[in-house]
Amino acid sequence: MEVLEQLLQIVDRQQRRHILVRLDAGFGTDENINWLLYRGYHVLSKGYSGKRATALARHVRTWQQLDTYKWITAAPPDLCHRYYRRTQTVMLRWQSEKTRRFKHALLICSLMDRDLLHVSHLYDQRASIENEIKADKAGLLLPRRRKKHWHAQQALVLLTDLAHNILAWTRRFWAPEPALGDVGIYFIVNEILPIPGKLSFDERGLVKLRLQVTHPLAKPVLSGLSRMLGAF
Repeated sequence: MEVLEQLLQIVDRQQRRHILVRLDAGFGTDENINWLLYRGYHVLSKGYSGKRATALARHVRTWQQLDTYKWITAAPPDLCHRYYRRTQTVMLRWQSEKTRRFKHALLICSLMDRDLLHVSHLYDQRASIENEIKADKAGLLLPRRRKKHWHAQQALVLLTDLAHNILAWTRRFWAPEPALGDVGIYFIVNEILPIPGKLSFDERGLVKLRLQVTHPLAKPVLSGLSRMLGAF
């Protein structure tokens, strides 16, 4: 977070109070939440301690059902952990479809003007980020590439991030094509980039790009590439 503050030039509490930091359970320790609240950020975090959530659930008698296997309620304020700034604690309860066992979690939120459903929905928006990470794992094969040395592995992760950003940036040029309107990283790597083709260069640079005409995606991809190259 300190590096992020330097990069984005977040220099005072006035800026931080407009920023909501969303944490999953792995980062949702009391220390992390308090550090962010002390710095002036807003926080929406899943609690780190599953035992704390289970213990609080024993004191709850009424739950609001969200869907077949998920419920929500406000945690008893007098039993909740107190943080550096005022927060509300939302309790989640869900039932495993396989084992039928109940599980519990806590959402700690410093946005006091939001209701339970809005807090839950706001946290669930992390799914789009998780899908991007899954796309990197499946499309860019991040888990399958390993280096023996730490610095080499770190460089590989950074190169993967760069590849992700470049490929995500290209999607704006495919979007006008019906066949490519909602492509992801996996599709670009496995369906678009392998299309056979030929590039011709001269002293000016790239002068001609040809794709195999029999490929079913050749025409829309060529149109997207034309828009991309035309932008420069």
